[in-house]
Amino acid sequence: MRLPCTFTLAFLLLISLFSCQPKALKTVVKDSSITKAESFPENVKTDRNIFLETAVSTGMKQDRFPKELAKKMRVNNELWIGKCPICDAVKRGLNQYISYQESNTASSSTEDSILEDPCNTNVETQKTALKKLIDNYVSQHYQRLKMTVSEISTMKTKLEAGRKQGMGGMGDKKFCASCDGACAKP
Repeated sequence: MRLPCTFTLAFLLLISLFSCQPKALKTVVKDSSITKAESFPENVKTDRNIFLETAVSTGMKQDRFPKELAKKMRVNNELWIGKCPICDAVKRGLNQYISYQESNTASSSTEDSILEDPCNTNVETQKTALKKLIDNYVSQHYQRLKMTVSEISTMKTKLEAGRKQGMGGMGDKKFCASCDGACAKP
């Protein structure tokens, strides 16, 4: 028995609709500073660089982090390790945030120390503040993306591999704010 052509077409259409993979993950950030759904690349949960870039830029948007302070942090070479993949990804996230077009002022949820410590003239205080920011943004991003325990474990392994690669170029330095923040090191 032969099925009518319209039934066959409808059946094929339904199969194709339900078998398609989404091209981008969508998440709605509860903070009112981000008014529309935030779009992330499909590989945000698997690519360490994209994960860190979007964690930083989205976290700063959500916090309404002062852009002038973000610019100062970005150009302060004492906060970064050259050729460190974690530092490079965090800096790209800062650049994405800085180029974000909406105006911003610090929200009431932004802790005073997060704003004061990066402005401190003591480089170690600045590094500790950066570490805390990155740690917060990475933790928030795991939740924002609704990552599973397995996905988080895999990402932490990738972040730790990047940290080892970056720490290899540090010489006698023992602390990297981006690496320690991304890997939640004490």
